[in-house]
Formats: sequence, C-alpha cells, structure tokens
Amino acid sequence: MKKLVVRTITGVLVLIASIFFTYKGSFSLLAFLLFLSNVGLYELNIALKKIGFHQNISLVYIANSIIMVFAMLKNMPAITGVLIAFSMITFVSYVLAEKGKLEDIMAQLFSLIYISIPFSMMFFLESTLFIWLVYICAWGTDTLAYICGSLFGRHKLIPKVSPKKTVEGAVGGMIGVGIICFGFATAINSTNVLSIVFLGMIGSLLGQVGDLCASKLKRLSGLKDYGSIFLGHGGVLDRFDSILFTIPYIYIIYLFI
Repeated sequence: MKKLVVRTITGVLVLIASIFFTYKGSFSLLAFLLFLSNVGLYELNIALKKIGFHQNISLVYIANSIIMVFAMLKNMPAITGVLIAFSMITFVSYVLAEKGKLEDIMAQLFSLIYISIPFSMMFFLESTLFIWLVYICAWGTDTLAYICGSLFGRHKLIPKVSPKKTVEGAVGGMIGVGIICFGFATAINSTNVLSIVFLGMIGSLLGQVGDLCASKLKRLSGLKDYGSIFLGHGGVLDRFDSILFTIPYIYIIYLFI
C-alpha cells in the first residue's frame, strides 16, 4: 500500500511538472528537456555498458545539449548538422584510438537518435495543441492499460519481455486513450473528432511499443530499473519510455496536417 501511495504521488508530481514546463515553453522547457535527456542518456549508458557497449558519454552530453538549444531555436537543419558532425567526430576518434569497437560508435548514435532527437521535437510542437496529445497517448495509455490489465488481464502480451503486461491491458489502454481523445477533440471544438480519436489510438499503440522496447533493453542489461530518480517509478527511461515513441509520431502527424 505504501509503495502504491509513493508511486501515485510521484506520478502526479511528474505530471504537474511536465504540464508546467511544457506550458511555460522557451527556456523553462529547455531546462526541463535538458534534464530529462541528459539523465536518460546517463541511464542508457549504464544499460549499454552492461551489454558491452562503451560510449564517450561526455561527447554525447555535449551533442545532446547543442541539439536541445538548436531545437529551442526551431533550427532543424542545424540539428541535422550536429548529427553529421557528431558522426564524423566519433568515427575519427574510433580510427585514432588503439582500442574500441565500431559498435561503440553505433551505440553513441543510437543514444542521440533514441533520446535526444525525440525530446528535441517537443520544441517543434511548442504552442500547438498537438503537444498535449504526446502526454495523452503515452501516459493515458500507461494508466488505463495498468487499470484494465489489473481488472481484466488474463492473457500475457509478451511475457519474456514484460511479464506483467496483458493483451486486455493493451487493448484497454488504446480504447481508453480513444475516449480521452474524443473528450479532448470535443473540448477544443475540433471538426475532425474521429480523426483525432484514431490518431490517438495509434499513438497509444506506439507508446506501448516504446515501453516494450525499453523493457527488452532493460532485461538484456540485467537491470530492474533504469534509475531511481522518480520514487516508485524508477528512472527517466522507466517513466518516459513510451513518450520517446509518441513524440516523433505526433510530430510527423503535425507536419502533414
């Protein structure tokens, strides 16, 4: 019971902080995303080390920070330039180093693509209603899938990856997000209510895929949690794993609408 209370309080505080910094935007959002992304990169680095990959984590932090600043300035070409420069620098360092593996370079690029790029896309959704769909799809699914799974769960989803997740929970999460999106679309007087409901349910599915991918990596590395910064939840990658998949999806939808 105590663990549930702690988990609930932490979850509410993280939600409030996320809404606050997202609403404030600009430098407030930059500080928030720099914190999340750098902590997430730290946690990912620990997991990758346990699998056998070794990064120049200082270089990754620097690249991530530059990407976030350019994202705040809405400069996507500059972000692309940072990724290209980072790729060249890491490859040159691999050539000059006496030790190291080519796979380590791939691990460094993976870290930026998996964590830095999705978080940076939040700036391109800033001041749009689409940014709130990120949280609805990800955390709405987390909450409703947990409730539905606890009440009705009978069939395991992918037990080798995440033993507690059920098919009923996954479906319930998608349907629940669809209902929330219906309410959201109605509240903003949208003329495309059904489209938003459909897009929300797809976002819910992708959020669950993101959750499963993070769980798979966590199992490969032998970690119980990625971190402990959020009491009752674990680390940034435990709490924001689904969001890392929903942000790019919502951003792409925003570009084409």
